[in-house]
Amino acid sequence: MPFNHTQKDSRHENFLALAASDRELLDYLLQLFCSNHDLKAAVLVVDLRKGYSVISSSGWKKPSYDELSILQTDPVSSDLEFSPVSQAFRQAHLDLGLEYYFQKGFNLENLANAGFLYLFSDKQIKNPNVESLLVQLATLISKASKAAKLDQVNDQLKKTIRLFNESQRINQVGAWELDLETGKTLWTEEVFAIHEVDSDFDHNKDANLNFYHPEDRHIIVDALDKTFETGEPFDVICRFITAKNNHKWVRATGFVWKENNAQKKLIGSFQDITIQKENRDALLLEQNRVKSILEGTHAGTWEVNMLTGQARYNNHWAEMVGYRLDELAPLDADTWKSLVHSEDLQLVNKNLKECLNGKRERLDLEIRLHHKAGHFIWVHVLGKVLSWTSDQKPLMVYGIQQDITSRKNLERERIYNEGILRKLFKLSPIGIALNDFETGQYLDINDKLLEPTGYTKEEFIQLSYWDLTPKEYEPKEKIALESMRTKWAYDAFEKEYIRKDGTRYPIELRGIVVEDLNGKKLIWSFVEDISEKKRARQELTNALGQLEAIMDASTQVTLISTDPKGLITYFNKGAEQALGFSAGEVVGKMNLADLHSKKEIEKALQQFSDEDSSAGLLEILSAKGQPDSKPKNEWTYQRKDSSSYPALVSTTQISREGEHLGYLSVGVNISLIKKAEEELRSILEITQDQNDRLRNFAQIVSHNLRSHAGGLSSLLDLISADDNAFAEDEMFSYLRMASDNLMETIENLTEVVKINLASKEERKTVNLRKEVDKVTSSLFSLTQVNEVEIRNEVDGAHRLDTIPAYMESILMNFVTNAIKYRSPHRPSELIIHSQKTKENLELRFKDNGVGIDLEKNGDKLFGMYKTFHKHPDARGVGLFITKNQIEALGGTVSVESTLGEGTEFTLTFPLGED
Repeated sequence: MPFNHTQKDSRHENFLALAASDRELLDYLLQLFCSNHDLKAAVLVVDLRKGYSVISSSGWKKPSYDELSILQTDPVSSDLEFSPVSQAFRQAHLDLGLEYYFQKGFNLENLANAGFLYLFSDKQIKNPNVESLLVQLATLISKASKAAKLDQVNDQLKKTIRLFNESQRINQVGAWELDLETGKTLWTEEVFAIHEVDSDFDHNKDANLNFYHPEDRHIIVDALDKTFETGEPFDVICRFITAKNNHKWVRATGFVWKENNAQKKLIGSFQDITIQKENRDALLLEQNRVKSILEGTHAGTWEVNMLTGQARYNNHWAEMVGYRLDELAPLDADTWKSLVHSEDLQLVNKNLKECLNGKRERLDLEIRLHHKAGHFIWVHVLGKVLSWTSDQKPLMVYGIQQDITSRKNLERERIYNEGILRKLFKLSPIGIALNDFETGQYLDINDKLLEPTGYTKEEFIQLSYWDLTPKEYEPKEKIALESMRTKWAYDAFEKEYIRKDGTRYPIELRGIVVEDLNGKKLIWSFVEDISEKKRARQELTNALGQLEAIMDASTQVTLISTDPKGLITYFNKGAEQALGFSAGEVVGKMNLADLHSKKEIEKALQQFSDEDSSAGLLEILSAKGQPDSKPKNEWTYQRKDSSSYPALVSTTQISREGEHLGYLSVGVNISLIKKAEEELRSILEITQDQNDRLRNFAQIVSHNLRSHAGGLSSLLDLISADDNAFAEDEMFSYLRMASDNLMETIENLTEVVKINLASKEERKTVNLRKEVDKVTSSLFSLTQVNEVEIRNEVDGAHRLDTIPAYMESILMNFVTNAIKYRSPHRPSELIIHSQKTKENLELRFKDNGVGIDLEKNGDKLFGMYKTFHKHPDARGVGLFITKNQIEALGGTVSVESTLGEGTEFTLTFPLGED
């Protein structure tokens, strides 16, 4: 194998350990050898099989070890000529500049390492005694080497003893020996030190045992007895009390040792482990504390071996994400990463990489993990590399994980609430300010507070509330400050603020004191500009004054207010005049029930008690009203003189912020109204009688006139049949025309009378669209002949309470009029449309006929026998009758028309109750 410098130095040491005088002797012998054999240069090498050493040289430099690195340590061959070493040296002496060499094997007595001696020289040695010379030289080397080795062993033993003693001192461990026959003991220095006794202390077995704590002494005694009996070693830990009464923990070990002479001894160690025990107990305590903390906080723990990828998780970690540990097996470094939310994975990888590279001291993340139930939880992950490999690669990473979902939800809720509060702060209809409690400096304000001041926000923030408060309000401010110091709040009070231009405006403010996270006191104030409120308050005061004056001046209206139990608290002058009592006689003395008719009250209470047993007079007056026959609010007042009068009474409950304050009763004397009602009722009865007589008269006149007109028409028919010549006479034709006109007039008058006397009981609800379809269908041939297009755009959902015959007549008249008065210059059309409002239903007839000159004829349009065109069929009766029919139905009719363009009639009917 190639030359190894480490082996070279250790093996050459034996030879270099020769005393300086011995090395000088060797150099001298070699020089003498060279001189005797006429050698200018020579090198002596000893090959010890396990290494070699250059012993000496003469006349030439000593070769370096690197120059001899070609030498091998293979076993020596029996054939010296062909041994690997000889072959190597045969080449080596040429490389060293020495042309000749000589080798000799040896196995000398007491020479620990037999091998070869090599002699390199500048020329061949011809002396036949060279071998004996070399053997003598080897013998000398052997003796010198053996002596050197003994010296080295002694030195090494001294060093070992020194290191052993130092090791005992540092580790507080000593050695002891007990002679089982004599009972004598042998201690090392450290054993004396642990016992805290001097080195001349007389120690023996019994004396040694007395140092052990009384409660632990049986432990060492039992251990010794067992070892004596069985020969098994012992190893115990006991409490120990030193000679100076210091308490310690010690560890004692021992085993039986049998020497060559068969003498038994007990040998062992004795160590002060007080510090280790305390550290171990402290560590155990700390471990238990950490374990308790982890269990108490339900924290999950994890550890990962970065070289093997193996990982350990505790049960809390698995429970946190809804699993058992066995459900997540196999557990490795990627187990938890597989549960990380996809949006958080990049952050995890980045921070973990920086932590493993040493760029980040620890892993500190708040991330989301996928729970078994399907949702995500928030966790706080802490981790750190606690051990590294020899080449500074991360080895073990430890960490904990805690569920912070609740905190995260609270944070989200807090952020949401902060956003809401910030918006409320900005949009509040009342000014809000944040001030420093000590200085009054404004720290923040909203826009509503800033609005009336005339300042910019930057200017306003530089002010304090003292800058805005007039001097006369300082006493109020001091009261508010004192309240804030004692109650941490101040009640609402009014003062004024000074605007930027020096003018003032009134405000009302209230506030509370809070502390920020640093314990600094702050004031939150709600500041309302009450300019409009004060103006309204003044106007209300004025109005109330005027109302009170009106109430006192009103002699036709009684105004009476009561408390919740009905006791009168206010009695106006109108009540005094109407009822005969003075306010002093009734206020606080009489009840409202005392002013009402006793019989009415008893009747009302009796009737309403059946429905509501808790109903009293005031509830009846304010909510229920009169029973049965009388109007709801009509009651009878009883005067002081016992006379009475009917009154229309409105009683209202008075409340403020949900609190019942009493009642206000307003009454009006309706004696005159009742008298007028009686007179009107009498007139209506007379009118009804007269209408009945008029109806009978109209029917008689209509019947009789129709009979006489019919008889006259029949007479003319007979004359025409008997005397054709007379029938052809012009006078006869006039007589026939007059008869026909008389008959038509009678028919028209009869129709008008029927319309005006129509009964409401004849009404029924009809669908207007269907009624229009019925009329247009009956006039189909007429519309076709006259080429008139009729479009029915009436809403199918529109219905009207009407007299069907009248409605048919109305529709028929407007449709035939549109056909009759069509324009010959364009295609004719009639559009019938309906429109419903909240209270009325409108029906419109719009044509494009000849139109009407309303400026000329508008006031006569619906008159009887009024015509405005030269149409042969025009009679001037249709619109008159139609208007009467519309009005009989409670409707109205209006018209818009342009001559030559067309006409639109609008019929408006009131909608009855559903």
